[in-house]
Amino acid sequence: MSNNPDTYYLRSEVSNSDLTALKELLHPRLQFGNREEAFRFGNLVDAIITEPARVNYYRFTVDDTQYTEDEFRHAQEMYKSLRMEARSDRFLAFVLENATTQKFMVNQSQQFEYCGFPFTLATRCKWDWWLEAALFGGDLKTTAATSQKEFEQMIDFFDWDRSRAWYMDIAHSDRDFIYAISKKNSMVFKKQITRGDAIYNAGREKYEELAFQYWCLNLCASESKVELAPALPSAAANQPQVNLCASESKVELAPALPSAAANQPQVNLCASKSKVELAPALPSAAANQPQVNLV
Repeated sequence: MSNNPDTYYLRSEVSNSDLTALKELLHPRLQFGNREEAFRFGNLVDAIITEPARVNYYRFTVDDTQYTEDEFRHAQEMYKSLRMEARSDRFLAFVLENATTQKFMVNQSQQFEYCGFPFTLATRCKWDWWLEAALFGGDLKTTAATSQKEFEQMIDFFDWDRSRAWYMDIAHSDRDFIYAISKKNSMVFKKQITRGDAIYNAGREKYEELAFQYWCLNLCASESKVELAPALPSAAANQPQVNLCASESKVELAPALPSAAANQPQVNLCASKSKVELAPALPSAAANQPQVNLV
């Protein structure tokens, strides 16, 4: 959980991080190393370079997160490497001197299409660097890669291509870039991205699928309760209530009455839509209880 006091993290629009959380829920995979520590140290480097006002160099803190002196020293060495790279990289030098940092954008009705099906979501993103005059921005990463080849492999493995396509489409920008600093040898790696290239196309394909799945779950959550009307006059009192939830499907059945000898409903819950089907009446309905089929 972030300790950043920025209200951006309290907003309700869908972010690339939300898509990551959904992917991990739907497609869990083995995690290598301590991801929480990696994020924690990445936040330190990110703050030193793009949000120095949050950093206290005397107490070794970023906001209320405590770091060690060695962690601060390591992060400062990585920043120094980035500044050294800027001496020979004129574009990076321009970015460090002129970019707006931690700029966030919101689109309350982002248009999507998945397999020909159109839908909308409210979306958000927060740029490490944004070049207002050029109308595009980029991302700062820390990485365990020790070569350009390893760095480019990580773009796909960690879905950095998805995040760049997500940001580009919210901003309607045609260019993007990533600068990554190695935690192992302080080397600086870079990648330029253009709308329509292989990285952008792969990233867009990834986010469109996850955005559609997010939209489906959100639709299920917004229509979370279906109440069944009384079946027959003789089935006088309680009928089952079905509650559909994005995180959990739960069926609550009211106690059957001795006089409810008529039809009992058969409920079929489907991932694509919720429907209620009434089974044919049985001669001895008093003994039979509702059947619930979760698909």
